[in-house]
Amino acid sequence: MPANKHNLANKTLRRLPADKIAYRKGDSKCGFSLVEIMVGLVILASVAGSIFSAFSASKSLLVSSREISIATSLAGSYLAAASAIPLKDVTVFAPTDENELPEPFKPASLNIMASPEPFKRSVSLLALDQAGLEGGPFYQIRVEITWQRKETGSTAIYNSSTLLQGNAE
Repeated sequence: MPANKHNLANKTLRRLPADKIAYRKGDSKCGFSLVEIMVGLVILASVAGSIFSAFSASKSLLVSSREISIATSLAGSYLAAASAIPLKDVTVFAPTDENELPEPFKPASLNIMASPEPFKRSVSLLALDQAGLEGGPFYQIRVEITWQRKETGSTAIYNSSTLLQGNAE
């Protein structure tokens, strides 16, 4: 009877799928070694780091270009509106904050919006060729936009200017 029990046990014993896998025993042609995995991880980390760095740089450039675009728009809209001021109303003044400008040069008088935060607009008006030697008088309107950069916290400056020409009659 013990032989019969042994045969019965062999018949009911099933092999699981994991039992059929041949494990590598010193065969270098199957699988990966620990050194290969470590080298692969180093390469993966360097590639991932450079991709992250590229995305960080592009985000920084995008924010910077957005800020410069806003500053350009603020200066350009002011210069376009100020060019329509009659020369008889023009008075020369040093760089002045937009809140303290003389009446025809205030943003509200020119029907343009004031500078949003963190941007600040400063305007100056200089007289050039008042003797009329070069076809003047000329007036130079200079707009300076300053703001704090979000990325670095440093102060950025954008300057733009235009000339007004005509007689002061």
